[in-house]
Amino acid sequence: MKAIPSRIFGVLLVVLLSFSSLAVVNVKAQEENTIMIQPDGTIQGTDKIQKNNNIYTLTSDITCSKDMAETLIFILKDNIILDGNSYTISSNGNGIGIHLRGRQNVTIKNLNIIDFGTGIGFGFSKDYPTREAVRLTAKNNKIINNHITSYYWGIELTNTDTTIISDNSFTSTNPQYGVSLGNSNNIQFYNNKLYGGSLKIDTLTNYQIFDNTINDKPLIVLQGESNKIIDGAGQVILIDCFNMQIKNVNPATDQRETIQLMSTNNSQITKCTGRITLSNSHYNIISNNDLSKITSISFPSQSVIVLSTSNFNLIYENQITECDNEAISLTGSDFNYIFKNSISKCNSGIWLLGSNNNSIFQNNIENSNFGIKLAFQQFVSIPPYCYNNSIYENTISSCTQGIHLFSADENKIYRNNISNSSEYGVFLCFADSNTFYNNNFLYNENQIYEEHYWFSGLEHIEYFSENNTWNAILPTGGNFWSDYIGEDNNGDGFGDSPHIIFENMTDYYPLISAITITNSPLPDFPTPPPTPSPTTTPTLSPTPTPTPSPSPSPESESEFPTTQILSLALTVIIGLAILAYSMKKRRAR
Repeated sequence: MKAIPSRIFGVLLVVLLSFSSLAVVNVKAQEENTIMIQPDGTIQGTDKIQKNNNIYTLTSDITCSKDMAETLIFILKDNIILDGNSYTISSNGNGIGIHLRGRQNVTIKNLNIIDFGTGIGFGFSKDYPTREAVRLTAKNNKIINNHITSYYWGIELTNTDTTIISDNSFTSTNPQYGVSLGNSNNIQFYNNKLYGGSLKIDTLTNYQIFDNTINDKPLIVLQGESNKIIDGAGQVILIDCFNMQIKNVNPATDQRETIQLMSTNNSQITKCTGRITLSNSHYNIISNNDLSKITSISFPSQSVIVLSTSNFNLIYENQITECDNEAISLTGSDFNYIFKNSISKCNSGIWLLGSNNNSIFQNNIENSNFGIKLAFQQFVSIPPYCYNNSIYENTISSCTQGIHLFSADENKIYRNNISNSSEYGVFLCFADSNTFYNNNFLYNENQIYEEHYWFSGLEHIEYFSENNTWNAILPTGGNFWSDYIGEDNNGDGFGDSPHIIFENMTDYYPLISAITITNSPLPDFPTPPPTPSPTTTPTLSPTPTPTPSPSPSPESESEFPTTQILSLALTVIIGLAILAYSMKKRRAR
């Protein structure tokens, strides 16, 4: 493997030192505005909190200065009650209202926490006075009867054990946040009201989540349930469930998550709006949903329908328009069927990443940057290439690129209408052994284009795609090209001369006339494996029974301290080196 040039390390070092300097500036600004309840019980930084034994009561509103960058109230003492007494602490949209770093037996109640980035934070912070990064477990804490308005998280719960969060209201001014419960054990979350944002859960064990609402509709979290109907909720999270029906879920805002299935099988989602995510979930149906105007301002990689390591699912007859990013994306997901969807004005219509043996057919995709995209992405723990996918009978019109193949091999593209692409009908890069036939390529700015050069972050890689074929054997033949000017003297429907498409790419049997593409019968879909059949019971509320949960990948959106920046940079360097090595091996085949 080629050594990384020393100048790259030099640039990275300069960047890291710059971030480190910024972090020091933020710490200094934060320190001048922090109120601390010290381990010995003394209060530092304000005279608006009165101490009576272990009860700390606000006597007035507290407003932090406009330069506050991190935490307003830092609690360093265990076994206390912070009573807001209906008073308010407020900021300007930045920082954390209250931080509990590894605290035990702390109760926060009756407090208005207004206009912070995050209302109450647990887990990661900086030690005082060393400023070193620490992560301690907070235990046996209670957050009760507070009103919290934030731009990001009302509560960001991480690395905690035995926490009660009840009778609070959380208002997020950014709908893609709300309340985050992650990497924690023994959580009780009940009788809370969420407005604007939604609930995000990651890596929870032994939890009770019940009797909560989101924008005055039920917030449903169920685990281990079967044969139930959920109708008209505001948000639905199902874990280890089977044969569930979810319908008429219509969130009031563009939430980060609307419907989330984790390790849930043989279930159906229909007549809903809002983002839908499946993780390790199989044999499900997503159909007849209106998923329009879903944006991804905070999370540019978030698609409208997301499948991650999920197989044998059916996605059909959904309407997806005016979304910022991918309408439908598959990551590490195989043997799925995506058909008869109407997609317009999205970044990508359908995007496959490291996904194989999927069938994409009879979709209508228009006015998007990419119609159908099979592409490689760095730094993901899945196979990097897309293999053996079938793309047929789709209408792709007025896109920037009709079909985009990057690190995509042995796929079949046939009987599609690809028209009026402003750049390319088909784009290829590192794409081998793909088959194209009986497609209509109509009035694209460039019918076909291959990019031979790609910058991996360490070096420029030159690669020429191999063994792509642009026709089948007769009598099937090749494709129709609107720019083909050959003749058909024998009247067999095929041009007498081959059509040079791009460089050494040739259609040897170009069609003289565009073919009429009619929809073929639907294939036989896979049947889910049998499972036990408990009694069917319609429900909108889970039973408050502690149950273990799966462990999806934790996600952190806290501010980046210097140590995290260094770790990220190291990950980037290693990932780029591996990628360059992989591409060089691929080129040498």
